[in-house]
Amino acid sequence: MTIDRSEGLLRMSSVGIEARSYEAIAVEDLERLAQIARQDREAFFQDNSEWAEVYAQRVLCVALCQGAAMHYVDSRTGINDFDVYTFYKAHPRKHWCARRIKSYDFGNPKFGQSVDRLDFIGRRVDCLGREIEVKAEEDVIMALRRYIQSGKTQTAKLLATKAVVLLAPHCSTVVWPLDYENPKMNYLDLVRMSGEKCYTLTAENEADMFTQDDGVVIEYPSGKSLFIHREIIEEAMRQLELKGTLTVRDIHEGITNRNGARTDRLMAILRKIEGVTFDKRPRVLYYRR
Repeated sequence: MTIDRSEGLLRMSSVGIEARSYEAIAVEDLERLAQIARQDREAFFQDNSEWAEVYAQRVLCVALCQGAAMHYVDSRTGINDFDVYTFYKAHPRKHWCARRIKSYDFGNPKFGQSVDRLDFIGRRVDCLGREIEVKAEEDVIMALRRYIQSGKTQTAKLLATKAVVLLAPHCSTVVWPLDYENPKMNYLDLVRMSGEKCYTLTAENEADMFTQDDGVVIEYPSGKSLFIHREIIEEAMRQLELKGTLTVRDIHEGITNRNGARTDRLMAILRKIEGVTFDKRPRVLYYRR
């Protein structure tokens, strides 16, 4: 991105494909961005008490916007940097400091480096803030969509050209574009299945599945158990819905970090979801809406 300080805006850069990352953005990456934004707010409010008094308790949501958000949606755009916006409920007497832009290191080399910040370990993360009007009957998604659709500000017009993905609350929910279909797979479906049996794809070995808020515990007849974190399961759900298929290699190398037991049981969990079918040899999951 290039920074236009006169308007406090980030405009799309002309960085070529060779300088972009095409690595898939996982839920845990979105959570990392939310953490960076939270730390940025805390530092800013600690150093600026006059702003803290007015806006510290008016945070509506945090979202990934523009190019990187579009890459999360289509897996084709590529990532130059991460533009993270914190949206505040507008205050009746004091406008937010819209021209403030603070850059941070993503801190993980997974996506490479931004060409203009080779001193960073990871891609550049630009933290920005905007105030938006929120009606009494609106939730976060409704308010943010109305702000973008209105096109009343340069920022709203700019954000409408790409994508907007929530980081907090409702991490990974796509707010924009409107025609994007958010995943129909839902972790809550697994919560409702808690206590049921699950089976591996090839040997049909059974185990008990107990779903918790932070993940799923698989208990074997032998008494041994295996815990799979919720973010791993949700990332597998996202990829399966996006691609329509997931191979054992996709999961083993891209999601479970080559943990064979976790790969096997994750596929056993996913096969229980409505709309998911599978082949035993080779091990492949299919999803049809």
